[in-house]
Amino acid sequence: MRYSPGGLRRTRSFQYCNIEMKSSSPRLTFITGINEQYFLLCGMLIESLDRHFPLIPLHVMDFGLSEAQREFFRAKDMLLPMPKGLTPQDHPYKLKGAMREYLGDRFDAPIWIDADMMALRNGTEELLARWEQMMTEGKRVAVTTCHGPPGGIAETLGSVTSAQPMPHLSAHIAGSAERMQRLYVNAALIFFGNGEVISDWRAKTDAFEGDACWEQNALNAILGDRLEDALILDARIWNVHSALIDEMSGDKSDLRCGGRPAILAHATSAIIGHMQQEGASEMNFSGYTYRNFLRFFSHAPLRELQNEYLTAFIGEHFDLLTRLGIFTRA
Repeated sequence: MRYSPGGLRRTRSFQYCNIEMKSSSPRLTFITGINEQYFLLCGMLIESLDRHFPLIPLHVMDFGLSEAQREFFRAKDMLLPMPKGLTPQDHPYKLKGAMREYLGDRFDAPIWIDADMMALRNGTEELLARWEQMMTEGKRVAVTTCHGPPGGIAETLGSVTSAQPMPHLSAHIAGSAERMQRLYVNAALIFFGNGEVISDWRAKTDAFEGDACWEQNALNAILGDRLEDALILDARIWNVHSALIDEMSGDKSDLRCGGRPAILAHATSAIIGHMQQEGASEMNFSGYTYRNFLRFFSHAPLRELQNEYLTAFIGEHFDLLTRLGIFTRA
């Protein structure tokens, strides 16, 4: 796979965002977390957020970065170091659930976003509207539902526990028809309107270890039986993933899911054929090489955007990436 660093350049101009953050607006911050292998996927996310959410910064939790990668994020003022008591050998689910230890009290309006997501259009105004709605209605979080199997139907606690090995979540809902019928929410995008949820997440995550998607299951358990404390975001707008990929239409300038303007897409699916490439890839560019994990959509416009973001990220940061030794001579 070859990329030219001289192609697209990242721009932080405000041509993509006509919104001004008022002094009274919350200090929104995107938070993600990666280990060494997810560096370039995170690069796509960085590029897409810079383009479509230029007023909202991104910080990166260290899940096991190389020292050169840490230096890269330090240079960009994005690094959240790994707290004491955690190690790179800990599962990413455990590290994600330990978000409170990473953040401390530095961020009053954090939004978790998985590193394999990307922005598709200017979503700042819509994000601010949903954040205001969450706060006005007194919700603790804003999240989307999960749409795993073909057909695009939102999953429930009962349906996911019957399809995947989730002994802890199964025990949590056992004997309760209400819990079994409750919608199962997705932890790829979380607006945290209440710091208590972040604080509770680690203990609950540790208790659910061993389940499939155990940090996500822990969040579902924290939110209770009826989701009355959560604002449910439209996944076709905020988290296009899995079965919802089949509902995509339009070109890269106006991608829609089920006819709705898609803002964020998530490169994950258990459905065969949705991902064109997934795994460690060797890339070459201008005499340099780098091996890293990549996951590309099969859907042509989504894949085109991924390539565009990756090329732009490499082009913008090429000098720093080579100086730090992240990219090495072929």
